[in-house]
Amino acid sequence: MTIRSSLFSVVGLLAAIGLLALAPPAGAGHHGPGEAQAPSAAEQQFSEDELESFASAATRVSDINSKWEPQIRAAGNADEARTLRAKATNEMLSAIEDEGLTPQRYNAIVRAARADSALKNHILGIMRGGQ
Repeated sequence: MTIRSSLFSVVGLLAAIGLLALAPPAGAGHHGPGEAQAPSAAEQQFSEDELESFASAATRVSDINSKWEPQIRAAGNADEARTLRAKATNEMLSAIEDEGLTPQRYNAIVRAARADSALKNHILGIMRGGQ
């Protein structure tokens, strides 16, 4: 999978995360007071700083996609759409790098969040301003 296609698949992940954020995560509320959940394996492979950077970058990537997608859809032809998509991708890459992540590390977090609901829920918590 290329970085470019991975970035656009991130938007799908963010949409899924956004939908999941509307409902409590499965198993929520089944822990007694003061009972903490152990971090998942995926959560342990990324530092908290990386996850915070990812949350900021993912939000920016989503905003960039929202800005460019209508223009890409309204493009007069395939070449114009390709040019606009390249501009959007470059802007997304810059946003990721501005948050201190490489595109490869960003994509690794995306893959891990897809595979691990605990990690995905942790990232959602960061995105909502809590941890």
